[in-house]
Amino acid sequence: MRRLALIAIVIGLVGWSLPSFGGLRDNVAVTPEGVVYSVDLEIVDPDSIPVKTILNLTTQKGAEVTVEPIPATLDGSLHVLPAIAWDYETDTVFVFWLNIRSLVSTELLFTSKSSEGWSEATSIEGGVFHYRENLRITTTHSTTVFDEDGNPGEQVPGLRVHAVWWDDDGSRSEAHYAQLTILDGAVAAIETAALIDIVPPQSESFLGDENLSSHALRHPSVQTAPDGASVRIVFGDHTAQALRTIDIIPVANGVLTIPIGVRPAPDLPDMIPAPLFSANYSIRSDFIFGSGPNDIIAWTLDPDGTLIRFRRWNGESWSSESILHLNERFTADIAIEGLYNLIRQTRPHGLLTIPIG
Repeated sequence: MRRLALIAIVIGLVGWSLPSFGGLRDNVAVTPEGVVYSVDLEIVDPDSIPVKTILNLTTQKGAEVTVEPIPATLDGSLHVLPAIAWDYETDTVFVFWLNIRSLVSTELLFTSKSSEGWSEATSIEGGVFHYRENLRITTTHSTTVFDEDGNPGEQVPGLRVHAVWWDDDGSRSEAHYAQLTILDGAVAAIETAALIDIVPPQSESFLGDENLSSHALRHPSVQTAPDGASVRIVFGDHTAQALRTIDIIPVANGVLTIPIGVRPAPDLPDMIPAPLFSANYSIRSDFIFGSGPNDIIAWTLDPDGTLIRFRRWNGESWSSESILHLNERFTADIAIEGLYNLIRQTRPHGLLTIPIG
């Protein structure tokens, strides 16, 4: 039974390596020079216990394509859920993934590749009796100087890698966050926290839809702000049965504390009812933020990879569910880009007039 469970985990995650879902997994990065980096999972021994996998980095420069295994994944264990980011200032590729040694022992690992080669793998969070899933990452390139009273001041250069994922240890089931400080292409500091422990307290109680599937809350999202100086995080709160929103600003002269570096999202409510979809399970869910206040698209990809369901938040309620049918020509990547275009092109209020608009 144990072996079958491990195989089932891999089979469920192998779909993330299919090319048609490339843009959905945070495992593709493109540089301004047109270099494409991607990370894929490869099963090397499906009959072992646990199943043995490796992660491969593919680099495409023009028509030249090279594939190399990530050295830290050659230890004969189970490596899944790769996520990738690229830093333009240091020309460094950052790779996160989950190492599963048993059903009760997982570890979140990180490595990077620069002109000097691969770094040693760094453990962000490990330990037994932890089940982790739905890893997302992004980067910021500025940090903010705060004064003694917690007021933000000037911004200075500073590379941070931000990661969110869902963690279940048997007693607590919640979204977690990690912020990595990168100096000269190496990890200089790691800060981790359960997101529910660092969000500002609510001024009033909130209770979401009692019919909401718990799975709908297990997909935290992190996105870089347009100025590159902060990240926006949306994550599920099981107690409230709702979504929480928060902005995190990397701190230049200290560590992440409350309220320094943590603030409510200025154009979103602290809590949003989680969207209800007709499918109770998905292999990926995420959010797309518009330019207008309270403008969000929530989407989810069905387990069989043939449907994307989405709903739009207008500041007061979610729209009815719409469905995109996927096929060989209309892939998930194209569908998600279409949703980005939808939220970018739709005016939140009014009509185009002169001189307005």
